[in-house]
Amino acid sequence: MDSHETPAKEFEYRHSPSLGGVIITKYIGPSPHVRIPREIDGADVVRLGDFHIGLDNRVFVTDGILSIYVPDTVKVIGYGAFNECVDLRTVRLPASLKKISNALFFGCVSLESIEIPDTVKEIGTAAFKGCAAMTAVKVPKGAVKIGMGAFDGCAGLGKTLAPWLAENQPKPVPYKIGKNQGEERECTCGYRISASGGCSCGV
Repeated sequence: MDSHETPAKEFEYRHSPSLGGVIITKYIGPSPHVRIPREIDGADVVRLGDFHIGLDNRVFVTDGILSIYVPDTVKVIGYGAFNECVDLRTVRLPASLKKISNALFFGCVSLESIEIPDTVKEIGTAAFKGCAAMTAVKVPKGAVKIGMGAFDGCAGLGKTLAPWLAENQPKPVPYKIGKNQGEERECTCGYRISASGGCSCGV
């Protein structure tokens, strides 16, 4: 084990024969700085588990977590794993990651910046919703599928992210009122949306 890694005893985890490694289901340690171990019990850590609505099953439930480092052995980070980690400021994502899961950083109001690996080809619904403090994001190269409201409430990104969103995110469909098309306006990101609606770019 790397001397800087968080000890295995500070996690709840289980072995998954089908995935060929360990799934971490919960962090139970005291440190505000978490470095996920590459291995536990001689097996690679390959997944961070899911958040289940209505149950206290988030991977990180302890207030006061400031940083999380995820090693490249991790292939999947489950739905909402970092959901509402309100003190979280920095996260290192693995270079092996292909998708930012739905609601992964939902409500992480202190998250300041993120570097999304070039391996990521999909960003899920509400993935960064409510990350109001985020002012910098490094986006992956190439085409990326972006879910509904992935960056809602990220006003700090605004025009910085707008050109990339305009290129990758599906154009919203304006509302229809009766038989007639509703009035439209153009967001600063270039989308045409309902005059009374908000844009998913967060501007």
